[in-house]
Amino acid sequence: MNKMKVLHIITSLEAAGAQWVLVRLLSELNQNGVTQAVINMKPGGELSKKISALDIPLYEIPFSSGKLLTSIRQCNQIISNFQPTVIQSWMYHADFITNFIKKKRQFKIIWGIHHSFERSHENKLKFSTKIIVKLNALLSRITPKQIICCSKSAIETHAKIGFNRSKMTYIPNGVNMEEFKPDLSSRKKLRNELGLPTNTYLIGYIARYHPQKDHETFFQAATLLLQKHNNVHFILTGEGITEHNANLKKFIEKAGCQSHFHMVGYRSDIPRITAGLDIATLASSGDEAFPLTMIEAMACEVPCVATDVGDVREMLSTAGIVVERRNSLALAKGWEQVRLLSQNEHKKMGRLGRKIALRQYTQKAMAKNYFSVYLRTLTK
Repeated sequence: MNKMKVLHIITSLEAAGAQWVLVRLLSELNQNGVTQAVINMKPGGELSKKISALDIPLYEIPFSSGKLLTSIRQCNQIISNFQPTVIQSWMYHADFITNFIKKKRQFKIIWGIHHSFERSHENKLKFSTKIIVKLNALLSRITPKQIICCSKSAIETHAKIGFNRSKMTYIPNGVNMEEFKPDLSSRKKLRNELGLPTNTYLIGYIARYHPQKDHETFFQAATLLLQKHNNVHFILTGEGITEHNANLKKFIEKAGCQSHFHMVGYRSDIPRITAGLDIATLASSGDEAFPLTMIEAMACEVPCVATDVGDVREMLSTAGIVVERRNSLALAKGWEQVRLLSQNEHKKMGRLGRKIALRQYTQKAMAKNYFSVYLRTLTK
C-alpha cells in the first residue's frame, strides 16, 4: 500500500457522519502505509484536531463566493505539490470543486456521496446546494472515475436525477468495534453525570441541530411517551444541541417535563454515551443515507428505534424498530415497544445488532473496500 498517495477534499470538518467516516478511513489507511493529505474547504471544525493528531497534512482553504478563484488556485497548487495517486472528494461541494482541477485527466478522481436525494418538496438541502447537485449529475459523466456511495438508497436516488449509475459503487460506513462496544460501567457513569437514579430508562438522540434531523418530531414523540412512562429521560448531544438553542428551548417548553430532557452539546465521548443508553434513536425526516449513529449503537449492543430513511431498514434488520418518518405517534410507539421488552429480549436485540455490525459494518472492512476501489481505478 505504501506507494499509494491519496488526497482527500472535504466540504467541512464539523462533527457529522461523512466527516467521521473520513477520519476513520484516514486512520486505517495511515496504519497501512498509505500517504495521505486533506483539504478542508471550511477552516475549523471539531474533527480537524483528530486529523492533526494522525500527523496527516491538513490544508484549510476557505471556499467562498468572493474568494472562489483564489481558493481553486490554492487547491491546484497543493495538488501539484502533493502529486496524489488518487483524489477522493467527500460530499457535494467537494465533488463539485474537483471539476476545476488543472489537468484533471492526469488524476484518478473519485467522488463521495453521503446523502440520499429526497424529492424536491421534502428535500432539506439549501437551494444553492441543490444547484450544485444538479450540476454534479451532468458532470458525473466526465470528471470522476468512480463515485463511492455509502448507501444503496444514495445510488438509487442520485441515478434518478442523472448521475452516472455505471460509475457508482456501494461501500457502507464502518465503525471501530473496539471503540464502540458494550460497557456496563457507562450506564452508571452517564446517569451519575445527569444526576439520575441508576434504574432510569434513557433514550438518546445523537445528532447535530439541522432541519433534516427533525427534532420537532422527536420532542412531540417524547411528550407522548412521557404521558405513559414517567421514568424515561432523554439525552441529546451534537453541535447546536444546547439550552441556548431557541428552537429547542421552545420544543422543550411545549413538551413540558423539562427535567426529563438533557441537552449536552457536542461531546467527544460518544462511545461512552452510546454504551450507556437503553435506546438509541434517529428521528430524521429525510436526506439520510447511512446513519452512522445507528451502527455505533448496534456495535454497543443498544437497541435502535429509527425513522425509515436511507438504508436504515436494511441496516437494522431485526436489531431495532423502523417507523414512519415525520410521525411522532409512530416514533413514540416504537420507543414504547422496546421499553416493554423483557430484560432478556432487550439483551437479545442488542446482541443481534453487534453481530450484524461485526459482520458488515466494521471500520477495517470499509477501509479495505475503499482501497480496493482506488486500486481498481488505477488499472482503468
